[in-house]
Amino acid sequence: FSFEIIDNGEMAVERWQAVSPRLILMDVSMPVLNGYEATRRIRSIEAGTGNHVPILAVTAHAATEDEERALACGMDDFVRKPLFPDYILNKINAMIGGVE
Repeated sequence: FSFEIIDNGEMAVERWQAVSPRLILMDVSMPVLNGYEATRRIRSIEAGTGNHVPILAVTAHAATEDEERALACGMDDFVRKPLFPDYILNKINAMIGGVE
């Protein structure tokens, strides 16, 4: 698989529209537009289309409230930093399957 690193939430929404990725790893703490708001925008644009890109929240915050907030805004799952390769690949496989 391939990936892109995007600098802020506004750019993440724009890039999602341009390339239609199979999955988004969305850091919740980004400049310009945070990951929660970027996810809300994506879900709003998807509404009524039948499309749903899986969004995996990424954060350094450990509180249960952060996980609840991520899921409430439309993110599909939640991981805490630091990210470990096997763990994140297992999460990705569970969401879209077939990643090696």
